[in-house]
Amino acid sequence: MPRYLITTRRDQRENAKPAADAVKGFAGVSIRQIHSPEMVTVDANEASADQLKDKLGSIYHVEPEIRRGLN
Repeated sequence: MPRYLITTRRDQRENAKPAADAVKGFAGVSIRQIHSPEMVTVDANEASADQLKDKLGSIYHVEPEIRRGLN
């Protein structure tokens, strides 16, 4: 399942709830790691990630986590 990084937009940090709280309750979304109140990594299918972007996009960035292997 793809991983996504959810981060609070800088201009919203004072007013936003923790990112982990914002994504709780979304179907198809599982929290993998909480980095800080402003950043969380989740597993989500593409439809769930799109739903997160639509509902949370004004307060949080929702971006695919990109991993690069060392070769």
